[in-house]
Amino acid sequence: EFWMSRLSDIHIEASIIPKGESSIKGYIRALKLSTVYPESPEASSPRWPYLLSIEKTRNLLDFNISWTPKSNGSGSNVSFSMKLATLRFVFLNSVITELADYFYGVYLQASEIIEKYKIQTIPLVTDLLELEEVIKRDTADTFSVSVRISNPHIFIPRNKNSKENILLDLGALQLEASSKPLSDSTLKSKIGTFCKLQGESMKFLANYKSNHRLRSSSGIASSSAIGSSSSSEVSTSSITKSGLRTTPMLEDLNFSIEFEQVESDDGEKVASDIHLKLSPVSLEIGKELIKVVTLVWKENVVAGFLEKPITNIAKNISQTSKQEKQASPVKESLHFTFRSESFGIFLSSEKGNKFPFITAAGMFLEANKGENGTTANIHFDSISFSPS
Repeated sequence: EFWMSRLSDIHIEASIIPKGESSIKGYIRALKLSTVYPESPEASSPRWPYLLSIEKTRNLLDFNISWTPKSNGSGSNVSFSMKLATLRFVFLNSVITELADYFYGVYLQASEIIEKYKIQTIPLVTDLLELEEVIKRDTADTFSVSVRISNPHIFIPRNKNSKENILLDLGALQLEASSKPLSDSTLKSKIGTFCKLQGESMKFLANYKSNHRLRSSSGIASSSAIGSSSSSEVSTSSITKSGLRTTPMLEDLNFSIEFEQVESDDGEKVASDIHLKLSPVSLEIGKELIKVVTLVWKENVVAGFLEKPITNIAKNISQTSKQEKQASPVKESLHFTFRSESFGIFLSSEKGNKFPFITAAGMFLEANKGENGTTANIHFDSISFSPS
């Protein structure tokens, strides 16, 4: 089993103007990452031939990087924008493991080389750190990032030979981020970072085999308002051309995450604010849905995951981060809020009916973490529970 990737039609333009507006822009037309099973009887027509591909014929990626010196000569205004077309990504743990094995080997070799030549590299590293401090002190760069992704699809099959899968349609994603120096009366200077991620029309679907006939083949009845007095609704399940039953577990989810962080110039104080907001959430679960999710999780997602090299890399990064925090403690504070207009869990029957199980309205959660400890409070306007 091995993998191969292919990029096609790459175009890059550069415009460099001393003391003026400069830019680098371009596009990548297509990208395919495929896997091959040479000894498999299905090698000629695999269930999931491409791990990563583009859905449409337009450009896979359009990007633009521009920077303009500030009028006062202190730093530059740097901006980066990127647009991604609809991507189709297939998550197969066996292939991810092969990739992790490869890159983990590269990681180990690089670590050995760094350890071997540590003494020789220390002066260079020291010089680079001093140069970074000079740049931070003498310049005031402003960075802005804009990323838009159109309806990426993530397929998580039960296994590489199965048609059954969980589909995550991430809808329209938009990321806006910026970082710039700020003035403050208590601190000589500090750096402010702002990030906002928005998602629209997200859907989670289950595609699985079912021996039960649907109550309605039209798939008309959609999720009505949460808290409806109706005791029974018709699920929006449908049958695909391949004979699989498709049931939406979560539909039309919109969310917004705002992150703001202020860090002092000496790095000793960090204040963070995180705000998460969700549109009304309607989650459908049932016996068959739980079964297919469990099988996908067991046979693909976490199959032998704890023994994988990628887990070892994560542990090493975590240990390094802890050691750095212990060596140079930072005063951190965090403010977190979560809001959702309504939340509901519906139980679906094998015949296609669905019934409200838990519904809640006006959910609000707030938490604060600082030098004096952590405080939290949660509020609901109303909660109803219908076990029958």
